[in-house]
Amino acid sequence: MNYQHCLQIAVGNAVCYSGFRVGQRPGVLFPAYEQVKEDLLIIQEHWQYIRLYSCDNHALTVLDVIEKEKLPIKVILGAFIEAEINNPNCPWGGVYSQEKLSENQNQNLQEVQKLIQLANTYPEIIFAVSVGNEACVSWTDHLVPVDKVINYIEKVKSGVKQPVTFCENYVPWL
Repeated sequence: MNYQHCLQIAVGNAVCYSGFRVGQRPGVLFPAYEQVKEDLLIIQEHWQYIRLYSCDNHALTVLDVIEKEKLPIKVILGAFIEAEINNPNCPWGGVYSQEKLSENQNQNLQEVQKLIQLANTYPEIIFAVSVGNEACVSWTDHLVPVDKVINYIEKVKSGVKQPVTFCENYVPWL
């Protein structure tokens, strides 16, 4: 896939999607196949592209529904990376034990590997991938050093054919 091809397929309406309902939450209880299908049938009427924040069970269900139901929706799939350093500037808490930060580094590597695997498993659905979500802003509770984010991005770029990006808050650019 070349850059021009990406520009051609990436024109359309897009929305971030998280299908969690009351009582469901990431890492605990995920939306069922039929719930995701219900959402995506509505989404396909208005949007051609959706963004998913992580490679969790919800993302797996979304990709499964799109594939099995042959829905005309493309995905930008994200790898959500957790804190690798403490951030005392986070207003809601961004300080962790060294053990937790080490655990997060291992989880982040697994998340990046999962992103690569899913991008290669679903190349017709996943049109782009993203590493991190507001992981470098001054206020985040999941702060990751810029050089580590760059390392993750380089790892993903070497393992997938899709374009690779990083999702960051717009404020630093103002």
